[in-house]
Amino acid sequence: MFFCFKKRTKPNGEEQSNTKRELIERYILQSCSQPEESFDQTLDRSHLKIVDDFDQREYVKVTWKIDDWLRMMHTKDITQIDFDELRRNVREGIVEQIRPAIWFWMTDITNQYIKKHSYDIYRKLKNLQSQHDSQLFKDLKDTDRQQRDSMFDIVRAYCNYDNSVGYNKYFITFAQFLYEQLNPSRYNKEIAFIHIPDDEDLQDSSVFWMMIHIFIKLDYRSILINQYSFTVSEKFLNTLTPSVKTHLSRFKCSIDQLFEQPLLLLFHKFLSKKDFLKLFDVFLIEGEYILVLVLLKLLKVSESLILMFQSENDLRDFFNQSIPIATN
Repeated sequence: MFFCFKKRTKPNGEEQSNTKRELIERYILQSCSQPEESFDQTLDRSHLKIVDDFDQREYVKVTWKIDDWLRMMHTKDITQIDFDELRRNVREGIVEQIRPAIWFWMTDITNQYIKKHSYDIYRKLKNLQSQHDSQLFKDLKDTDRQQRDSMFDIVRAYCNYDNSVGYNKYFITFAQFLYEQLNPSRYNKEIAFIHIPDDEDLQDSSVFWMMIHIFIKLDYRSILINQYSFTVSEKFLNTLTPSVKTHLSRFKCSIDQLFEQPLLLLFHKFLSKKDFLKLFDVFLIEGEYILVLVLLKLLKVSESLILMFQSENDLRDFFNQSIPIATN
């Protein structure tokens, strides 16, 4: 479970309620791992227990600390780790000081992608001209000059690697977020980047490989390019509260039609940086599934507000613009 949910206390002992924004953010993230509220109860009821007996013995599972993570990464391949155990510990929260190493280890990018290519594949791809260069250059014109060259190289390299998909403007948004999180100057490089080939393009190539995991392994490119989402599935629609489902049916629109950007970027927009990073950690191994669980919590918390809107445009404005304001 992500958070302990409690009220703040003033110095004089009086209780002070958290802001509505904090309540919603923490309620969503805390309760997204509750089995009775899950998107697919048959899968989650046994998987999402935070404290559980291990192999029918009398001791309980303990959340991995930094030494546990380091030992796992140095002695075991991710395929040797029980996925439910991994997911439980990622949802508990990974160790920030070694986040890049954990990301690459638990996604198995080194074995699935890096080792299958020549050591300089990123350098070759970033230097290869792309048919999307002109559009990419235009989209980067307002980007900070210090980052512009790196963003151009990273996104160009990805477009050349996955040329059947082409280019999408959201590639830049993902690259910028990953570039900030995979900055070697923020970590002990010998520990945090043990799974990544050490070269002059360490930060850029790290972002490139992580984008490959997100867009190819998790197939998030289908959501960006083809606008496919689990939110259009019958299972998701059947999980909506009856009142919200009935209200949406009045406008003959589906949830996915109300969002102007992918779910992951929407949560990046209104969650705090700390909370979004925790959500992103889980997303790297669970994909859009965890985002759908969070969305269900958001819809449940916001139900009374949603029912107030009497037009599709008002609902769309609420989901894309008013949620950050309404939760302040």
